[in-house]
Amino acid sequence: MKAAGVARVNLVCAASTWEELRWRCSSRYGNVHFPQEAEASASDGLTHVELEGPHLARLTQRVFRGSMPWSLEGSAGRALCRRTYDAVAEVVDEIDLAAVQGKPVRDIVLDARIGPA
Repeated sequence: MKAAGVARVNLVCAASTWEELRWRCSSRYGNVHFPQEAEASASDGLTHVELEGPHLARLTQRVFRGSMPWSLEGSAGRALCRRTYDAVAEVVDEIDLAAVQGKPVRDIVLDARIGPA
């Protein structure tokens, strides 16, 4: 899995979204523990969480399972898991394993706000 080999990637989302993801991954059928540090950005009001490859791989696996129709998540939980999985997969799919080492991976952004006109 490409995600496991990522040195670092930033997950950018609302603070409440990060708390929901952490809760879903560390309880109820999961045992993923993420770094405690998350920084709120004054410029955009979003939380920036730095994840390493193993964290990203576990997050990807958990949200994939949570997004399935057979999961025990409610509709809101499945929607959160699906949106997160789609955003992670989009970024991970861009990783070129043949590229020069150290090429940065773009941020994974969970933000559906309408941008400026």
